[in-house]
Amino acid sequence: MENATHPCPTRQVPPRREEARVPHVTEAIGDDGVVVLTLDRAPANAFDLALLLELTAVMARLAGDPPAAVVLTGAHGFFSAGADLAAPPIGPQGVVHIDELLMGVFALTCPVIAAMAGHAVGIGFLATLACDLRIASDAGRYGLNEVKLGFPHPLVNFDLLRATVSARAASTLLLGSELLDAATCAGLGIVDEVVAPDAVLPRALDAARHRGAMPAQPYAETKGALRRPALEAMHASLAADVRAAAAAPASARGPWR
Repeated sequence: MENATHPCPTRQVPPRREEARVPHVTEAIGDDGVVVLTLDRAPANAFDLALLLELTAVMARLAGDPPAAVVLTGAHGFFSAGADLAAPPIGPQGVVHIDELLMGVFALTCPVIAAMAGHAVGIGFLATLACDLRIASDAGRYGLNEVKLGFPHPLVNFDLLRATVSARAASTLLLGSELLDAATCAGLGIVDEVVAPDAVLPRALDAARHRGAMPAQPYAETKGALRRPALEAMHASLAADVRAAAAAPASARGPWR
């Protein structure tokens, strides 16, 4: 937890120096070098194929020229409601796209802070697990309900949970298949801080600035060493998921539907 004894700030988000726009991801870069990525697909930032590919592409670009830090958040009072079950099915290949997104977030060498100002479910919740820190709203609910809905988990999900949460927390998330309140998540070590909804983004920005002010190369090298075993496992899981997607009928059920 960053600056655990420091009171939650109440100031507004500072002015942003540059803004760029892709269809469902807003990217803002402040004078402090922190990039704020906002999922912006009304009403609940649910992932369809377009959002999945857009965010993956943004992560790939940032990997080539890492900023001081990244804050990942959502608009409309949500982080993300997960997969958009009303969107056109994208077939078994969808699991490969999910893997690639999660690996892209997890492999980014600069600090990445999740500002969970609202519910984070399924793919959206997994994206927060791939971040370095998670700042959660006390009004949100969080988790993985795929098993309850009858969907299998891609193999990369297991690698990600093994690398980021305890065995007990992973079992609760995967087998319990329920959405948890922020206090429960904090007790399991799933989120790092719980604050009021309007304090989530300011607190995440504070954490991003704190870590972003550290020397970039030592931070990147240390983070890379910590995450390398998990990334190697993820690459093997991705290859297996690619083979499974190629062999699966187009009607197969999964997080892609």
